Amino acid sequence: MKVLLISNSIIEYDGRLRELVKIAKGIGDTYYISRALSLEENEKSHYVFSSLGKFNYIRFIKYCLHIAKNIDQKTPIDILFVDNRKAILPAILIKNKIKIKYIIYDSRELYLLKESRSISNFIGCVLENLFIHNFNVIICANSQRSKIMKDIYNLKKNPLVFENLRKLNFSNRIENMQNYEKKYKKIFNNNTFIVTVTDGFSQKRGTDKLIEAIKNLGKKYSLVIAGKTTAQDMNKLKKMLELNEDNIHVVGILAEQELNYIINKSNVGFASYPMDTYNNIYCASGKIYEFIFEGLPIITSKNPPLVEICNKYKIGIATENYITAIMEISNNYQYYKNNVLNMQKIVSVENNNNKLIDQIKKELHI
Repeated sequence: MKVLLISNSIIEYDGRLRELVKIAKGIGDTYYISRALSLEENEKSHYVFSSLGKFNYIRFIKYCLHIAKNIDQKTPIDILFVDNRKAILPAILIKNKIKIKYIIYDSRELYLLKESRSISNFIGCVLENLFIHNFNVIICANSQRSKIMKDIYNLKKNPLVFENLRKLNFSNRIENMQNYEKKYKKIFNNNTFIVTVTDGFSQKRGTDKLIEAIKNLGKKYSLVIAGKTTAQDMNKLKKMLELNEDNIHVVGILAEQELNYIINKSNVGFASYPMDTYNNIYCASGKIYEFIFEGLPIITSKNPPLVEICNKYKIGIATENYITAIMEISNNYQYYKNNVLNMQKIVSVENNNNKLIDQIKKELHI
């Protein structure tokens, strides 16, 4: 079987996309289109869309059509693998031009039409509503979303579940380690209990409350904030740090290996989501697995999927009281650490991938 995977995501920043490529390769001979930081293809089967500008999405659609036609001329494409909503339109247009046997659709987000807050989100929801019944296999990110999607879209069966299990890659190159150790010496050489956030500062996600918790706990505790922060949130963050809190460290957006180093040197990972939309309420956090696979217990908000994983494996605390949670985990650290290590023996990225490959093959009878 020949597979063409289409994505509008930047592959270096997108752990789920990297795993989807592995899934596609497990199904058949795979070619894939994505955006990338490098303008050069990583491999011959990877086509990098690099155009920027006002009509970027239109160019993306044309690029996908062009690549699909060229590939199909050599050997017919059997399967289109559609990564999220921005890939729906080019996939449908390709199907109208080329005889495609099957379309697999990964609905990685749970955005609903009634919750749309922007024109682009509204258009994406309309496309998903219009074409979701055209797909032979539908995938989502957790069991809660699967049940909701079946009801909302009146599907014949529940979408397949592909959880956001992912690991960060890390190089053991000595020069990298030496650079990181020098750069972060002040953070990690002061014997504090370190909580790390990897999705930036966000009032909406409760990072401000976490900062207040760290301030109240005192100098034996530290907070590292990595990741992207909006301009509005950055203004709020600066006001919160006007007193030059030396146990709160903002390191910004980091490359994958450097982020891995930060997590590996920390004690606890923090992930929080608001309870404002279906997509957030029933969150499918890949970040918690990045923490777990580095051996870190977690503190999370009380979203149902996060409560479920904390309760099932005892690897952290889902709460709104961050002071109590940090103290509980720091006082009983080895207990939570051991539970994380036990979870690593049960849950694996490879098994997660292989399970989905088998399910897709069964669904398509291939």
